[in-house]
Amino acid sequence: MEALRQIINPITRAIRDFRDLKLRRYNEEKLPAEIYDPSLEKRKVSFCTTCMNRFFHLRKTFIKNIEDNIDYPNVEFVLLNYNSKDELHQWAQKTLPKYIERGIVNYYYTDRPDFFHASIAKNLAHKVAQGDIVCNLDGDNFTGKDFAYYLNYKMHVMGDNTILHVRKSPYWGTEGRIVLTRKNFIELGGYDESFEPIGHEDHDLLHRAKAYGLKYENVLIENFLHYLSNTT
Repeated sequence: MEALRQIINPITRAIRDFRDLKLRRYNEEKLPAEIYDPSLEKRKVSFCTTCMNRFFHLRKTFIKNIEDNIDYPNVEFVLLNYNSKDELHQWAQKTLPKYIERGIVNYYYTDRPDFFHASIAKNLAHKVAQGDIVCNLDGDNFTGKDFAYYLNYKMHVMGDNTILHVRKSPYWGTEGRIVLTRKNFIELGGYDESFEPIGHEDHDLLHRAKAYGLKYENVLIENFLHYLSNTT
C-alpha cells in the first residue's frame, strides 16, 4: 500500500498543481497607486512561513514570493524548517544564502519535533521575525506582486490596532493569511498552543484579536489569493 501511495501521490499532486496554476481563474486588478507613495514610511514587513514535509509546495512558492516583493525596501521572509524530513534543508543551504546575505531571508531549522504542530511552529516563526508588521504565510501560498507594499499602506491607513485577513470564497487556501503588528501578536499571546496540532488556531487568533479591540478587515483582492491545494 505504501509503495502504491508513493506512485499515486506525485501524480495527483501534479494534477492539482496544474489546475491551481493554469486553470483556476482570478479577477486580477490594478493595485492603488497610493501604496507606492514614496513619502510613506516603509515599515519592516515579515512574512512567516513554516514547513514540515511540504517542500513539494514550498519549492514552487518561496522564491516566487521573494521575487514578487523584492522591490519593497524593508521586507523579510522568515522560513522555519520544522524538522522537515524531505529535501528542504539541502535546498535551503544551496538556494537561500544569497538572500540571507542581503537580509531578505532568515532561515531557521529545528530537529526536535517529530510531528507538526501548527500553533507552536507559527509562534516560533513569528517570535524570531524582526518586522513591525507580521504576516503568516503558509508554504502553499503565493503572496502576489507587491503584497508587502499593500500591507504597509493598509497599516498606515487603518492604524496599528488592525488585523487583516486575506481570504475570499471560494479561495479557501489562504484562510491562514493573517496580518497584524508584531507588538499586538505578542500581546495576544500568539496562536493557542493548547489546541490540537492543526485546525482552528487561525480563527481563534482572529476572535481574540477582535475581543482585544483590534479592527478587523477582510482583504478581498484576488491578486493576493493564489495558492496550491493540499489534501494532507
